[in-house]
Amino acid sequence: MSQSRDKEGEEHPDQFRANNALAVMLDHGMSISGNERHCVFLNTGADERAGERFACVSAVSGLDVADDGRGVSVVDWDGDGDQDLWISNRNAPRIRYFRNDTRSENNFIELRLIGNGKTTSRDAVGARVEVFLEPGNQRDGESNDRKERLVKTVHIGQGFLSQSSRWLHFGIGQDRPIQKVSVHWPGGKSEEFTDLKINQRYELYQDGTVRQVPPRSAAASLPVAAPVLPEAADRFRVPLVAIVPMPNLPYINASGQSEPLLDAKPADGMLLINCWSTTCIPCLKELKEFTDHAQELHDANINVLALCLDAAKGDLAGSSQPADLLKNMGYPFSYGDATEGLGGALSTIHNVMTATGGLLPVPTSFLVDKSGQLVAIYKGPVSVETLIADKDHSSLPPWERFRRAANLPGTIIENDVLEKALTKGDHFARTRLANHLEEQGWSHAASVQYEELAKKMPDSPEKKATLSNVFFERGLLLARQKQWEAGEKAFRESLANQSSFAPAHYNLGTCLQKLGKLDLARQEYEEALRLEPQLISARASLGRLFAKQKEWAQAETQFQQVVDARPDDTTNIYNLGVALERQQQFEEAATQFKRVLQLKPDFAPAQKYLQRIEAKTSSKDPAKD
Repeated sequence: MSQSRDKEGEEHPDQFRANNALAVMLDHGMSISGNERHCVFLNTGADERAGERFACVSAVSGLDVADDGRGVSVVDWDGDGDQDLWISNRNAPRIRYFRNDTRSENNFIELRLIGNGKTTSRDAVGARVEVFLEPGNQRDGESNDRKERLVKTVHIGQGFLSQSSRWLHFGIGQDRPIQKVSVHWPGGKSEEFTDLKINQRYELYQDGTVRQVPPRSAAASLPVAAPVLPEAADRFRVPLVAIVPMPNLPYINASGQSEPLLDAKPADGMLLINCWSTTCIPCLKELKEFTDHAQELHDANINVLALCLDAAKGDLAGSSQPADLLKNMGYPFSYGDATEGLGGALSTIHNVMTATGGLLPVPTSFLVDKSGQLVAIYKGPVSVETLIADKDHSSLPPWERFRRAANLPGTIIENDVLEKALTKGDHFARTRLANHLEEQGWSHAASVQYEELAKKMPDSPEKKATLSNVFFERGLLLARQKQWEAGEKAFRESLANQSSFAPAHYNLGTCLQKLGKLDLARQEYEEALRLEPQLISARASLGRLFAKQKEWAQAETQFQQVVDARPDDTTNIYNLGVALERQQQFEEAATQFKRVLQLKPDFAPAQKYLQRIEAKTSSKDPAKD
């Protein structure tokens, strides 16, 4: 059952798991609604023929449309005494009005309660109304104990994101005069109202006043209309609302070398990454169109990278067939092959940004603007005219991108609610894309998404902490790749956002030491330990730095603290022994080397040092002179 938050920012315990389950379902191409038609069930009451069960009257009701319905509001819209429905949908048509034209000779009464504004709200929320009826004539199939009391309560919020009319509608059948109406107001007081007539509308005030409301004038005429849905087509344009950096992943270029995707983008132009296959006829037709309209694309400063997916699928690996096909048609743009990892990443980008699942269809194209942002995805062939029309899509405000992304005509209401929803959707898309890229091993590409996400956050300590962590993770990745200069830059960016981040100081020290900047490295290690004395890795690195500079006493101090914290750390026990030996503290050094050999008997360097110490000490033993 749907449940709203009680407070702004509150998260229900199962909300994350529910949202994640929904996202996984959509990732696999499933429908939220299951493509089901609306269902209508009739309460058969005490009719013995129905066995006290509800009857499905969906087909005869006229409500069994195949909409992806969400909210329902009940109201006597046309003022004819029966209740009509407004239904909102998740997709087109966004809202439908269903007028109740059921023929009936039954009667009704409609009541609206007005509270005193003190003990009861003016809307009388929570008030309970009882309508008592005079006994009527018994009909065939009815029992003698026909109910003569109808009860309803005034509610705020009914169903999913819905509010029905606060006019309480009572259907009272035939030949059933109203005996009285009792109202139980919040706070405990009750009132009775008499002389109320059937087929009328009344306002009942908490002070006992009754006002008969005249019949409503005819409701505004709403034309009967069927939704105009787009015709099925072999191509689909998806201009994105959330503009994200295109992951700059490697592909195999025409020379057989690995090259980043965005290297194919003109310096101040756009790039269309076109995924195709040699066995795909629409792909070849599309590439031929690009070839025939090459001058228009060049004039628009759009380059095309024809990325063949056959090698990624294991087909035609190393074959010249893709290049030969392009050469024979006179194709004038960039081309290359996708690796298996790149094919999977492009499929992920497609699925996340289009909220679909499955394998990447061909042809599929990704349009990248001059700043490297992914602005549109095209499923199926895309025309040159469409590409040129989408050139400026990323420069539009979010609500205009939202309007253009809709596949149906309509009006966008620009307000704070929409702005917040678009911002939330942007953050959600970036986070999901980053998470998926990270899971696939594209850590640097993921960190770029996280960085852009953090930059969009409002200035706050949270933003600085997030940016610090993004640059820190990037620094770790670069350090693992032994890119020490780039790693130094990343860790400095991390500390620029959070100067008290001890692990960043430690890892910056590591990069500086690898670059030979030993004095600066020493300062970073010491700062890391000042901030976090228990950061043993930093202490061990500082000890090794002192040893490298032959400052053995200081190295001994650091290694001793490391060993005290990690009694079974054979590497640093050995380092402590070396520092002691270099200070000619042979007995203490021997103790450490023996300790190493107890923990790890095959530790050869410790064995050699121990033998050296025994040789030195035995030559100085007077008993052997």
